[in-house]
Amino acid sequence: MTDLNSKLQKQLIDFLGIYSILTSQARAELEAKLYAVMEKSDPKTKKMYRSIIQSAKENLSVTETIENLKKDCPPD
Repeated sequence: MTDLNSKLQKQLIDFLGIYSILTSQARAELEAKLYAVMEKSDPKTKKMYRSIIQSAKENLSVTETIENLKKDCPPD
């Protein structure tokens, strides 16, 4: 695994772990903040955020989230 992949995996572990313990209200607040960031982002970054948020909502594993990212945000 490359350093970039392990960094991404670590960040996803952290994000998915935190998201899973948030209350519904805290999740809504976090999503609102992420959507505000997404408004200023390029289309590929928006797709990435949406994919990660959807994976978190579906309580997917890190591996499943990475697979979704590969599908939703293929490399150029």
